[in-house]
Amino acid sequence: MKITADAIHFHNLAEFSQFTRLIGHEIKLLRSQNSIMVLANDIYNDQNALLSPANTKVDAELFRKLRTSVSNNLSSKLEINIKKCPEMAEKLLKIIRSSIRLQLENADILSRVGKNLFLRYEDKLINIINQAFENTHVTYAFFSEHSALLYNNHEFKGFDQTIIESIVKALLSVGTEIDDQQSDNASLLQSLFIAQIILTLTKNEIKTNLAANATSADYDFLVNTFLERCMHDLEINNDIILAGKSFFHTTEKNGDSELMTETAVKLIRNIELIEEFYRLITSNDAGYINVNNAIAILYKKAYHGELDEETLHKLSDWLRKPAIFRLNKTLYGIEELCKRGMNGKSNAVYYPKHGYGVPTMFICSVNDGNCPHISPAFRRINVAKKIDSLSPGSYTKCSMLTEKLHKYYEKDLSNIKRDQNKMA
Repeated sequence: MKITADAIHFHNLAEFSQFTRLIGHEIKLLRSQNSIMVLANDIYNDQNALLSPANTKVDAELFRKLRTSVSNNLSSKLEINIKKCPEMAEKLLKIIRSSIRLQLENADILSRVGKNLFLRYEDKLINIINQAFENTHVTYAFFSEHSALLYNNHEFKGFDQTIIESIVKALLSVGTEIDDQQSDNASLLQSLFIAQIILTLTKNEIKTNLAANATSADYDFLVNTFLERCMHDLEINNDIILAGKSFFHTTEKNGDSELMTETAVKLIRNIELIEEFYRLITSNDAGYINVNNAIAILYKKAYHGELDEETLHKLSDWLRKPAIFRLNKTLYGIEELCKRGMNGKSNAVYYPKHGYGVPTMFICSVNDGNCPHISPAFRRINVAKKIDSLSPGSYTKCSMLTEKLHKYYEKDLSNIKRDQNKMA
């Protein structure tokens, strides 16, 4: 099955029969007056004889005629194109809505981020989703090849796991921005939801059609061609396409990086952050990373310019972890007060690192004996195993930076501990 701008293309009667069941039609009993399916093309048999002209309503009689033409072999090649229509899109949308509602209550994700995370804004989220699906082409895209799964009896089983993940990411993306009170925010939220779906469809396109020995030029061509096709066939706006090219790192090669719009930049900043956040809370060699540590890891990337700090701030607020965000911002701010490293960089490292308790001090990573802020040698801190860039060994404490950390804790430590144990 292939979906284009105006029609759904089936390669044989088996595919077509599966689809009719998906939209609630029993093709063998379907009357013409009850059918919402209209042929978009003339249908010919293998002798090039016309079986049925375009614009004919599909009913049980036509199906029997087509079945006879292939000697009851439903898998035989027979090109059937059905026109898209609002009634068909609505039937498919009901299936999508059910899947989205399941993800709003996804126990696996919500056990990690808080059971009320999506429910707090459920009405707003549903409203944004409904607006996004006013573009019926997006509805059909969910049922493209490799996206929908079937049981052995060809009944609809559900969506591919990549599509389910894209729904969760879309909800996370929208939720991160949903509390922003800007009047033009609705358009951005709709674009975020659709963008996450389009990115997943692009990933599936890469997985399915990119050859193992493909070059970087082949990759760029496939991604850019697919995204351009989404823009034309699915009527996806240019901001989403530009964000997609940026996400897949093809923009620098085709010049589109210079055409990035303000909205496209907002989209990609959100998408990149949510992509990394989702990865952290769902997969890790030792299990998944909890939200507090995920924010710490994300802030480190934001501090080094790899992710957008403002978007992380919004995500932290939505997760009800504002004090965790402030803690990480403060830790890096205090760390930067040390300028004694090479090229004016800091030698200071907060300790313990996240996952090993709330940081209680700053230590000197090089044990700079000439620094006036170093505590006496007999008060060294023993680090038993490698933590981030800190190797096992004995380190001296920085009294100046540690004092500043404790002063910060005087006003915010209770909030930090509250947020550490709080779930959305």
